[in-house]
Amino acid sequence: MKLRQGKIIKGKYKIEREIYKGGMGIVYVCTDIYSRAYYVLKHPLFNGMNDSMKVDKLKVEANILSTLSHPNIVRYIDSFEESNVFYMVIEYIRGSDMKTLFMNKPTTETQAKNYCGQLLDALEYLHNQNIIHRDIKPRNVMIIRNTVKLIDFGGAKMRFTSLGNIGTILFTPGYGAPEQQQKGEYHFQSDIFSVGATMYFLLTGKDPCSPPLSPCRINPRVNRTIDLIIRKATDIDPNRRYQTVNEMKNALIGIYRARPAYNPRIIIGSREFKITKSPLTIGRGGVNVHPDIVINDPERYVSKVHARVFRDSQGSYWLEDCSVNGTFIYIGGMYRKITKWNLHDNDEIAFCWSPSKGAYMLLKFKT
Repeated sequence: MKLRQGKIIKGKYKIEREIYKGGMGIVYVCTDIYSRAYYVLKHPLFNGMNDSMKVDKLKVEANILSTLSHPNIVRYIDSFEESNVFYMVIEYIRGSDMKTLFMNKPTTETQAKNYCGQLLDALEYLHNQNIIHRDIKPRNVMIIRNTVKLIDFGGAKMRFTSLGNIGTILFTPGYGAPEQQQKGEYHFQSDIFSVGATMYFLLTGKDPCSPPLSPCRINPRVNRTIDLIIRKATDIDPNRRYQTVNEMKNALIGIYRARPAYNPRIIIGSREFKITKSPLTIGRGGVNVHPDIVINDPERYVSKVHARVFRDSQGSYWLEDCSVNGTFIYIGGMYRKITKWNLHDNDEIAFCWSPSKGAYMLLKFKT
């Protein structure tokens, strides 16, 4: 299926020209015949190979983008079905993708920090809404007048909305984190790996190879501090990477904060909550219910008080489930439901989990 030039979709979107055709779909520039505004229109490419999956991928992207509003994320316009075909309309970006601009043409450290800082701003926004992009790479970063725009959310994970869950391999060689490639695992730190790999590309003009990545090996002019930041971001072990987007942002602008070893915390997205009382309650709250850590959950899978963290007389920390939909710990490659759990450094916690949809809301315990 291919749309001809001049065809009008939904009575308003006029096809101007095709700009991309890939294995998943076809992308066009179109104009709104009433406002004369330019947009991008996408539809799946039907060729008998995984056609239903292609439709699902585009629906996931439309569903996620429709909830977002950020200057460094492509803007959602519309989505609809016509003649049994699903279409999505998004912002038309008059720029080029990062891969086209900088392949074999490395940029300066200042520019690389600027672009990756904007990318981290977008990820901070996403992670705080419990969204993991899972496919950060130069081809998915558009640049227009020195402004970054993150695109392609077809593989993103938002609560129970995603194309795949644990065990589904979603990654781009060189840019996808090792845990995505090897086990189909994903964490917020998986996106941080991909930003580090993207920064490596900007400073070398080359696609990454084996992590941890060191741009100094190809471009000796790269500042050693920047090299160390990229190596930390692309560590093979997600627990040794920056644990939040904010940590990497602060490193890039030269802010280093020593963290007391006795200060355990709960990480939710890019937010960190110190455990300064026992018990400490976590949930979405409600009328006359005020947990210590409030989670915004419009779908209400998270209970008003979903779990509590408490410290015993020996100084150990415990997680206790208080929910309707369950609290789970990631152990040995799978999520297991718990009633009470002795917490250890780097424990991955899920509020709600489904065997078909994966984790609903991810948290992490750090000491």
